[in-house]
Amino acid sequence: MEKLNIMVVEDEVIIRQMLVGQLKQMDCSIIADVASGEEAVQIAYSDTTINLICMDINLSGSLDGVQAAEMISTRRDIPILFLTAYELPISVGRKIAHYGHIGKPIPLDKLRNFIWELSKTPF
Repeated sequence: MEKLNIMVVEDEVIIRQMLVGQLKQMDCSIIADVASGEEAVQIAYSDTTINLICMDINLSGSLDGVQAAEMISTRRDIPILFLTAYELPISVGRKIAHYGHIGKPIPLDKLRNFIWELSKTPF
């Protein structure tokens, strides 16, 4: 099984650091950890090694996570795991049914299951 190359997009520093640590414990490679949608789009457009993006829905800056994901998906086919404090991502008023999501605080078992399922997919 190949290591997953992951970009973490989360504007809350403590949550981002905890998520990066959890993913590293799962033997994932962290390609980038950034705080804004703009940074995420720029990196996703240029780094062809990314297998997964873990993205907060509410980001500071001009692009929220959903907008950044929509921009990325127009040029790249990268699975995006949304991180949200909402019950469902649909609560932000946009249809994002084709992406996975995990609520905050991030349950380690759900994150591990998502990573496990994705790692069984050839990339």
